Amino acid sequence: MSFEQLAVYVITSPRLLLDVAEDRQRLRQTIQKVRPVLLILDPLIRMHSADENVSKDIAPILGYLRQLQREFHMAVLLVHHARKRSGQERPGQLLRGSSDLHGWGDSNLYLRRNGKELVLSIEHRAAPSGDDIPLSLVAQEGALALSIQGPIQRLPPQPPSPPPLADRVIAAMEEAEAPLSTSQLRKRCRIRTQSLCDTLGQLRDQGRIVRTHEGYEISRDDPVQIVSFPGTPLGTAGNGNGKQHQLNLPL
Repeated sequence: MSFEQLAVYVITSPRLLLDVAEDRQRLRQTIQKVRPVLLILDPLIRMHSADENVSKDIAPILGYLRQLQREFHMAVLLVHHARKRSGQERPGQLLRGSSDLHGWGDSNLYLRRNGKELVLSIEHRAAPSGDDIPLSLVAQEGALALSIQGPIQRLPPQPPSPPPLADRVIAAMEEAEAPLSTSQLRKRCRIRTQSLCDTLGQLRDQGRIVRTHEGYEISRDDPVQIVSFPGTPLGTAGNGNGKQHQLNLPL
């Protein structure tokens, strides 16, 4: 099936903030009505008012998007910006904001400029990453598009990225035979006290761990849903021409 045959919908609502309960509800109702296979949010910075550098602010937004992805069996693509390149940092380390943003993605694509060349780097959570792909911007059929230039060059392998802090903390608790104190967790996970405390707070809010008088341990209860929404169906959809449609989120 060609792109021209796909049903492409564009959200034209003047505001969509993922940290506002009303907007989250409207987005969920729209997804429930349209049932897309792919939701693209571009750019992320324009779709929330939270502090991207603070894990406890950005984690609920990412958790909400993960919930949508699993509930409606669709892919979610976030377009996010990176900091200026420095040193030998891996592409994922250049993402703006909290490390939660890097750890959230199952597959991450990084478009960077290397001198006069554009380079596409790829990372996968559950599969080896491929080699960097050289690209260039070319004119095709009256439009600009990215095109692969020449053979893909094999670059030196990159060291694997460490797992997200939350995964490391959970893994440490799963390996322990008894609840762990903050001091014990910090030594096992080898992270700063402040980072550990932020992560523990996030996991407690999600209902994944509990704190007892002996320390922290995995919760035996079902995780708390970060957000919940009524099942009210969406009203009449927006305009369309059979191929491309515009969506006004319900007010």
